[in-house]
Amino acid sequence: MATKGMFAALCLAAGAAAGFAAGYSLRPEPGPVPVPTPTRDTALEAEVAALRAEVTRLQAVSESRELAGGARAGGADSGREPSRAPLWPESRSSSGKRAFFVPPDELRRSESPPTIPLTDLLAELLEASRSGSRERTQKAEEAIANLGASAAEVLRAALAEAKDPLYRVRLAGLLARAGDADGRRVLLEALTAGARDVRRAAAGGLAQAADASAVPALAKAVREDEDFLVRSLSAAALGKAGTDEAEAALKLSYETEKHAMVRAFSLTALAGRGSPGLLPYFEQILREEKEPDRRATAVAGLGKIGTDSAVTYLESVIVNDPDKSVRNAARREVNRIRGSEVHKVEE
Repeated sequence: MATKGMFAALCLAAGAAAGFAAGYSLRPEPGPVPVPTPTRDTALEAEVAALRAEVTRLQAVSESRELAGGARAGGADSGREPSRAPLWPESRSSSGKRAFFVPPDELRRSESPPTIPLTDLLAELLEASRSGSRERTQKAEEAIANLGASAAEVLRAALAEAKDPLYRVRLAGLLARAGDADGRRVLLEALTAGARDVRRAAAGGLAQAADASAVPALAKAVREDEDFLVRSLSAAALGKAGTDEAEAALKLSYETEKHAMVRAFSLTALAGRGSPGLLPYFEQILREEKEPDRRATAVAGLGKIGTDSAVTYLESVIVNDPDKSVRNAARREVNRIRGSEVHKVEE
C-alpha cells in the first residue's frame, strides 16, 4: 500500500513539475519596454524525466510483487494487497444484491466526499475494474469525467502505463469522451480483440464517446459478437453516433436479432434519434408488434420526432391500442408536445 501511495504522490509531482517546466509567458507592459524571452529550464526538465522513470520503476515493482504473490498462492488473488474500501456506498436491490446498473442521474445525485484527488479516483477505478462492481466503476468514471480537461494529461499518462486490460479500456473511454484520438483507438482495438468483459467496456465507452468514426466497427459488433451484452451496448453506441449507416445497422439488428435485450436496445437507440424518416418505421411497429414494451418504445420514438404527423398517429394510438400502458405513453407524449394536459392519463 505504501508503494501505491508513493506512486500516486510521484504522479502528482511529475505532472506539476512538467507543467512548470514547459515555460511561461509574460504579458507585455504598455510602451516600448522589451518583453523577456521565455527560457527552458533544462535542469528542471531532467528532474521531471527522473521522476517519470521512478514512477515507472515503482509500478513495475508493485506489479511484480502482485504476480509473485499470486504464483505462491497457486494463481489465487491472495498475493494482492488488501482491496481498498469503496469511496461511495453501493446501491442494493430489495434482495440485497448489488445493483446491475445505476442511471447517470442517480450517480450525480449520490453524495460524495467534497474533494477527491484524481490519484484516489484512478485507484478507485482500478479496484472497481478488478472487483467487477458496475456501480462502483460508474461512480468513479463519472467523478473523473466531471473533472473535465484538467484530468486529460494524467489520464493519458495512466493509459500509457496501465497493464490491466479492463482498466486500460476504462481510461480510454474517459479520454474518448473528451475527443481524444488515442482513447478511441484503444476502444476500437478492444472491441474486436478483447475478452468478453473488455469488449463490453469498450462498447460502453464508445457509446459515451458518441463517435461517428466507430460506426463500421460497432455495426460489425452488433451483428457478429457472440456476447449479447456487447451487441446491446454496441447498439446503444450506434444510436449515439447519429449517422444513416448507424440507423441502417440498428434497423437490421431489430429485424434479425433473436435476443430480446439486443432488440430492445436497438429499438431504443432508434427511438432516441428523432429522425422524421423513421416515422413510417415506428408506425409499422405499432401496427405489428405484439409486445407492449416495444410498442411503448415506438411511441417514445414518435414523441421524439414530434411533428404534426407524429402527433396525429399518437392520437390514433390513444384510441386504438389494446394496452393501457401504451395508450398512457402516447397520452404523455402528446401532452408534452402540446405543452398542456390534453389527454388525462388512465388510472
